Amino acid sequence: MGYKQTVEKLNEMKLYGMARAFSKRRILPDHKDLSFDQFLGLVVDDEYIYRKNKRLKRLLKHAKLKISSACPEELDYKNSIGLVKSKILNLQTPEWIQNHQNILITGPTGVGKTYLACAFGNYACRQGFTTLYYRWPRLFGDILASRGDGSYLKHLKKLAKADVLIIDDFGLNRLSDTDRKDFLEVIEDRIENGRRILDCRLNSPRDAQRLWLRVTSDATVHRAEILGHELRGSDRQWDASFEILPREGADLRLEVEPGAPLIFAVREMSYGLPDLPDLTPRPAHMIPEPNRRLDRSRSLHSDFTYSIATIDLGSGA
Repeated sequence: MGYKQTVEKLNEMKLYGMARAFSKRRILPDHKDLSFDQFLGLVVDDEYIYRKNKRLKRLLKHAKLKISSACPEELDYKNSIGLVKSKILNLQTPEWIQNHQNILITGPTGVGKTYLACAFGNYACRQGFTTLYYRWPRLFGDILASRGDGSYLKHLKKLAKADVLIIDDFGLNRLSDTDRKDFLEVIEDRIENGRRILDCRLNSPRDAQRLWLRVTSDATVHRAEILGHELRGSDRQWDASFEILPREGADLRLEVEPGAPLIFAVREMSYGLPDLPDLTPRPAHMIPEPNRRLDRSRSLHSDFTYSIATIDLGSGA
């Protein structure tokens, strides 16, 4: 069987990259000394690259990024306002997509929020994730149009299936009651099968030695970490404590089941310093009351289910 018949069969099997590579490589002088295994490996690599590039092209076309050429590797950190390179590098991993986390980019007009959002969208496409780009007004305009042509549920399913949904100009205008309900549907569909991750920082104004955390709602806590240490809590009503809180505070992460509001309380506790007889009493601020609940005890009520990495692009001054 001649090579032409081989190429035709490869094309018939839709192995277009391999067919093109076979036609080109078989006549290259430096390929004549290759073994069959080596030659076959190169042709298979060409087919793999062809399919990867074809999928990337399809994902970028489907994403409809406003700036399709934007990518994190070409960001100019020297001339960008408030752009921290370490934050961008930390987000150049697929974990935030796989964990259904979100990125909130803030800053005044003209500092490059759209370019940065499109860069993350481009990165997601290159990692093989489906991406959709919408401007805030267009998002609700398309939802309204889908109501008119009877494709409302199909359109919501399209938004829910995207691995990365980029909403540019978020909160540009006020929403009507119908728009708010539609946006809630989009959020609920996207988090229905994921877990809720809350990141926050805890600190004590009076340098308490111990923090006590308690989830007071019906939310199920799957995992909790503070400063990278996993906290073990009770099964029924989750609570845990952390000793020796750093002066600058500690990062807390709670991973909970969606479906119930997350409400947790924080109590800071110090150990009292007893007064000694016949000595001048210590000032009040030096004698913290043991187990005193702070007036500003933090209680968080969350109806949303987002872990947000904030990138502030500054004031532009």
